[in-house]
Amino acid sequence: MLSYAVLLGMPKEAILFSENMNTSYTSLFGEERLYIGTDVLPATHGPANSRISMRGAIAHELIGHRCAVLAGKTLEDELLEEVQASIRAARFAPELTKVERITLIRDALARLHKTGLSIRMVKGQLWINELRGG
Repeated sequence: MLSYAVLLGMPKEAILFSENMNTSYTSLFGEERLYIGTDVLPATHGPANSRISMRGAIAHELIGHRCAVLAGKTLEDELLEEVQASIRAARFAPELTKVERITLIRDALARLHKTGLSIRMVKGQLWINELRGG
């Protein structure tokens, strides 16, 4: 996990393992942190987000959330931010398998479906067509 996070651009010294926090990326006051919690381990069944692999979860946080923060493309709507992060990870993260990419897409679609939305309805609001901001 550590080497994959570094491959995705996270500084090694900013990666913290925690048994008390969920896996998440944060940037406060110019300080970046990637917390890797025990929730990073995938389940064998359950909703799509619980089946995301460790690499998929790290990609979701870094290619999804971190890249959006650095590019100024985060979304205020928490649902859309999570959907965007999963789609970005599926599209742009290196070294993910086809199954990992499909699981990330399913996560995004399941989140939308729960609220009665479809990807067609929100696609224009998402930053999902480029890896880096322009």
